Amino acid sequence: MNLCEISIDPKHSCRFTEFGDHSSDMSDLFALSNEVEVIKPRGNYDRSIVEEVWESADIIPGNDSALWRKDEFGTTICRSEYGNRHSSFGWEISETNGGSYVGNLKALHVDNF
Repeated sequence: MNLCEISIDPKHSCRFTEFGDHSSDMSDLFALSNEVEVIKPRGNYDRSIVEEVWESADIIPGNDSALWRKDEFGTTICRSEYGNRHSSFGWEISETNGGSYVGNLKALHVDNF
């Protein structure tokens, strides 16, 4: 497996740099999934539900709200890291108040899940 570094620019996007001179945006990181354990999110939620839950997470002033939010505990999450339990910015959908009704769902950082 290649050594790599992932750096985060909170105002723009995630950035992946492979050891050496190669770099690409975060979407290219997923092309390396044959070398990385792929983990599916815990819930089986429709894409529209995931987006609605993301939109209900707290906005971080001065950051792109399409990419960066924070959970109810103030922990930063990255939109593209949904279901990634190995990421510093990974998040899952948590059911609260006893149900999976959209109003009872919230985004939680994987460490707070």
